[in-house]
Amino acid sequence: MQLAEQVARRDITPGFIVAEIIAYLRQYRVECPDYMRLQRVVSQALTAERERLAALLFTPLDDPTKAALVALLVKDGTLLNWLRSKLCIATHCRASLALLDRLRG
Repeated sequence: MQLAEQVARRDITPGFIVAEIIAYLRQYRVECPDYMRLQRVVSQALTAERERLAALLFTPLDDPTKAALVALLVKDGTLLNWLRSKLCIATHCRASLALLDRLRG
């Protein structure tokens, strides 16, 4: 599980995570688990990564970071739309949108 979480920090593509796990298992000559177990491990790793990112998103921002985000949002309105679409997938959709509106306003 720990390996899957580390891989999910690099890339959240399920196929990539599975490939990295299988490569690791082959390197150490460990028998590959069944598909259901791999699916469960990948799912848990992706959930943990989403929760980690959501927690980072809701931590208070320091002033330089906030200024940089506001500059990006003002410079390119499409970034705001992209962030809105990605954040609505998260479990904290309303809170995410409120955070973006506070940054913008």
